[in-house]
Amino acid sequence: MRPYNKPKVGIFSKPINLDQEPIGIRDYITHLFKNILEIGKKIKTKVIKVRKKKHIDFSCPIIHRKSWAEEVFKDMQDNHIFYQKFKKPNDLAIVLTHNYKTKSLFEKSLDHLGMEGYIVLSHHEKKNWNHIYKEEWILEYLKSGKCQEDLILYCDSNDCIMRENPQKIVNIFSKFNCELLFMSTSMVKGYPTKECRRWAKRFNGSNNRHLNAGVFIGKKRFLIKFFEDFLEVVKAIQLQKHHIWKSLRDYYKEKNIQAYSKNSKTPRINITDQNIIRYMHPNYPQIKIDVNNRLACRNYRHLWGFLAKIIKFLY
Repeated sequence: MRPYNKPKVGIFSKPINLDQEPIGIRDYITHLFKNILEIGKKIKTKVIKVRKKKHIDFSCPIIHRKSWAEEVFKDMQDNHIFYQKFKKPNDLAIVLTHNYKTKSLFEKSLDHLGMEGYIVLSHHEKKNWNHIYKEEWILEYLKSGKCQEDLILYCDSNDCIMRENPQKIVNIFSKFNCELLFMSTSMVKGYPTKECRRWAKRFNGSNNRHLNAGVFIGKKRFLIKFFEDFLEVVKAIQLQKHHIWKSLRDYYKEKNIQAYSKNSKTPRINITDQNIIRYMHPNYPQIKIDVNNRLACRNYRHLWGFLAKIIKFLY
């Protein structure tokens, strides 16, 4: 085998000149992986620098990742960005659910922007939090007659912020031509059945984005019907009468699917609502997913696209 001379060109910039002295396949593969490792180190350094930036460039109005949200909100406070600038649109109800004794991160961001009239649904008598409370409490509020708005925006309270004009959220929703719009995430884990996972792959395309129930906006009439159906499915699951009960039991191996709230005599499963909504989605064409992070972001829209931009920048 002839001695190996490292080519002067990078593997991602130009193809290796075929007129160069031939090298052994083993040496070529070794050189290939060395280049990949070097690029990986540069990418890692670049990503760390991006994450440490004080001014992260987000185009979406909502951030749903606690580390990003806290960093951006601190910058908004320090520099008085959009301080007391906006008002809540008349046709939009902003709803939160939590049992914190103090204001949540999302509430603080709304106060900073100057938003008034948002709704916080709490039941402090319920000591043990249950993810199903969100749908229960929102449905109770919507059916009470207290909600006069036609559009409902929900955001998780402890790891979300709103960073700009809420009217932009209404405008984004109107372009989707749907009844209920969820944000997206790259987390694939959480489909109760293989059938709904395969359906989601066809529905969402090849962008590796999946329904995230932490942020959504929808029309009141449809939300009432959907949440009623949701709670019927939950009831059937907790009574072990629904066929996805075993799938959820296997998914939550660290929990007991029959672990009920200590403060309630009624059996209540404590599992994430997101998994059940993903299961129900195929039967509701009125529901869409924002796969392009126009409404909210939790992670990079497409990891490989992000890495490709960095590689292009480096080379």
